[in-house]
Amino acid sequence: MSWRAISSTGRTTATSQPWGDRDRRFAAGTGRGKVTRKSDGWRLRNTTEAKGARGLMGSFWAVFASLQSGFPILLLQLGVALTIWLAGFAFLIRVTPYKSLPAIRSGNVAAALSTGGTAVALAIPIAICLAGSVNGWDIIVWGIPTIMLQMVAYWVTGLVVPHLGSRLEHRDMAAAVFLLLVRLGFACINAAAIAA
Repeated sequence: MSWRAISSTGRTTATSQPWGDRDRRFAAGTGRGKVTRKSDGWRLRNTTEAKGARGLMGSFWAVFASLQSGFPILLLQLGVALTIWLAGFAFLIRVTPYKSLPAIRSGNVAAALSTGGTAVALAIPIAICLAGSVNGWDIIVWGIPTIMLQMVAYWVTGLVVPHLGSRLEHRDMAAAVFLLLVRLGFACINAAAIAA
């Protein structure tokens, strides 16, 4: 049985057995009994009782310690994922056959729908990479190919719908909705392939 010695000041130390034969017999016989040694101010409890004594505050400090050790890793992985997402998004905005950001600023809803769909479609597979990642390299190794596959889907859609760029510049909502849905559909399939 594992024992934990708890002092009156709250300091704990792990022990393999109680200090003396009399103490060991008493604690083992009762299973839940507390052994108090008045000479040194220590009392013994078995490990399960000590865990119960910590209660909610012990759980809080365990979660807080987990946050302290895991928060830098969260920031690193989030930074890597956002960098890949922003790089892919910036590249796709650059290679579109029309100027999407000026079109959005001028109130072109079709361009906004298409560009926003690009942002969401790139984020879905990156989010799956982030959720299943072990470290930052894992996100890089899986994130970059998924962005490339999303770009291929964009160019294939451009082959299916001729003059897509000019149609979006002329505020063609049908082309924008079609492009949005194809990108989202491929993003879901891409994300499922990563998760499998």
